[in-house]
Amino acid sequence: MGRFGLGVLGAFLGTLVGVAVYYGVFTLTGKKIKLLALGVGYLAGLGTQLLGKEGSKELGALTGVFVLAGLFGVQYAMGVDQFNRPIKAVTQGLAEMYDNRVALAKEVMKEVPNGTDDEIRAYLAKAEADEDEKPDPSQVTKEDIQSFRDSDWPEHRDFASGKISREQFTKDTRLDEIQNRIDETAKEFQSSPGYKMLLIAKSLTWFNLVCMASGVGLAYRMSTNA
Repeated sequence: MGRFGLGVLGAFLGTLVGVAVYYGVFTLTGKKIKLLALGVGYLAGLGTQLLGKEGSKELGALTGVFVLAGLFGVQYAMGVDQFNRPIKAVTQGLAEMYDNRVALAKEVMKEVPNGTDDEIRAYLAKAEADEDEKPDPSQVTKEDIQSFRDSDWPEHRDFASGKISREQFTKDTRLDEIQNRIDETAKEFQSSPGYKMLLIAKSLTWFNLVCMASGVGLAYRMSTNA
């Protein structure tokens, strides 16, 4: 492979490393640091210098194309990720509902292990009191205690003991149906032309274009003068 070929290889590898760093920073921080486009251009130009040794306008043009394609691709990928993050958060929240319900039940069973009047009265008084307010058991009526014993306490007991399984909980609350609807809606939108146009538009904001152009220009200059 001649110097020109090595220079092209260096431009490709440099762009690949730069894009990986750009996306990695986004993944860790959740922020698009658009000035990293300059870093992509620098690494691409550095790759041509290290492997190609000799620069040319042709090599500079190819390096610029690599950088432009890489930057546009990573911007598009970050847009997809940003769209999917709220969906993933909802999905995670649905998945955690059962665990949270079990955790709550276990806490209740610690305070109301036997379901006696005194245990229920103390628990309800504590639950109804504000953070800076002292619980007042006298405010809890016999009807409150009976209602809790008949409906809430058995349910807490069954969750805490594992009698109500995750599968049963999912079926009873129709969480699987909700998740399927979310997935279907997201896929339908992602397959629409409007979704792709939205991502492209977000990738072509004026500041984004300035940063991309600067990254391409830096890569071109470094590759031409390698």
